[in-house]
Amino acid sequence: MVTAQKCVVNLARSNLRYASRTHWSAITKALATVYTAPTG
Repeated sequence: MVTAQKCVVNLARSNLRYASRTHWSAITKALATVYTAPTG
């Protein structure tokens, strides 16, 4: 299954929906490395 969303912010929010708020900081840091990775 492929997740296609136009906005990275909405994708990040949908990922955080399933996690406890205490873990949001660590998750967003990990996701930032994925979302800012070079595509090439």
